[in-house]
Amino acid sequence: MKTRTFFCMLMMTLGAILLFFSGCSGESVPPSVLLEESVEKALAGDWASSGKLAAKVLDQDKNNVDALLLKAVAESHLCNGKSELDHVLQAASLEKESFLCQYIKGMLLYRDGKHALAVVPLQEALRLRPGDVNTLVLLAKSTYALKKYDSAAGYFARIAQNERYRRNAIAWNGIGVCLAHSSPAKALPYFKAAQRIAPEEALTFFNMAVLHDGYLRNPPLAVRAYERFLEQSIGKMELDDLRARAELRLDSLKSR
Repeated sequence: MKTRTFFCMLMMTLGAILLFFSGCSGESVPPSVLLEESVEKALAGDWASSGKLAAKVLDQDKNNVDALLLKAVAESHLCNGKSELDHVLQAASLEKESFLCQYIKGMLLYRDGKHALAVVPLQEALRLRPGDVNTLVLLAKSTYALKKYDSAAGYFARIAQNERYRRNAIAWNGIGVCLAHSSPAKALPYFKAAQRIAPEEALTFFNMAVLHDGYLRNPPLAVRAYERFLEQSIGKMELDDLRARAELRLDSLKSR
């Protein structure tokens, strides 16, 4: 009986020892492999898995900049609070000359409505990668939100100079909208340029209507532009709010 009991205890002990050593001998997955998998998951839109893989890298190397950025972007997509900004700030402190660090920092600040704070890292990102269109767009939007219309117009103008966006009505509309606040008469040629590029772009007609209505005080041209906007925006649900505003204003102008 004693021999059997001893044998059982010995087997249990050996089993525990084997389990312990098997756990210790298992090698960790290299950070480079985890990062590659994290990127693949991010590209596939699986942000939860991407974030978890990035977190495993940070368990091994808390100052891994690539993992910090991947973790930040994943949490941003998953709306997991504001810890993503902490990851970016840590990454930016480690690599001040990293375009991605500065760009993502500015992007998150812009998303949170902190436009004044967003401008500095976005300007740094633009310095590190001159002409980057995504950075220029965020700078244009941030400075416009801060009512720095001349600066915003300048950023939109740089977007319009980009080969890919030269024939894009959005950039020219952006310049016109900015100039409407400071120099309304100068805005009209940019709206007309946008109209030449995309004759059926509904937003161009809305912008021209607002310019003629609220800035240039030309009701007949405003009416014509509002009517063209309503024609071009039929069936476009994303423009329903603007359509309601245009219809209300058009009724007011026609009743005079």
